Amino acid sequence: RRDIFRISVGNLPAHKIVRIKLVYVVPLEAVGVDTVAFFLPTGIAPRYAPSEMLQEGLAYHTDLMDEGVTIEMNATMAGPVTSVTSSSHSIDVTSASDLERGFSNVVVNDEDPLVRDLT
Repeated sequence: RRDIFRISVGNLPAHKIVRIKLVYVVPLEAVGVDTVAFFLPTGIAPRYAPSEMLQEGLAYHTDLMDEGVTIEMNATMAGPVTSVTSSSHSIDVTSASDLERGFSNVVVNDEDPLVRDLT
């Protein structure tokens, strides 16, 4: 399916740690006068996943996805950011002086950040 992002990484030495960095750029959705929303899906429900993804993908290796996964977000706004919250995850946010300049760096600090979609 065209709307499902897939990545394959090969030729990796056995028992080595690999860092894969994905950059996901998306406009934020306005949900109020002073509010924008961000949604990051972290999985595909089996009903919507192509059958080959279930057979050869990480569906059989979900324990690997939870080891060393970090979710970090950067947002730049035209004006000051008054607050950053997440209804789904525990997060750390940059200092107040950065928010006043319209910049926000958010790090998800949940132990298992891929267990549910990020909102």
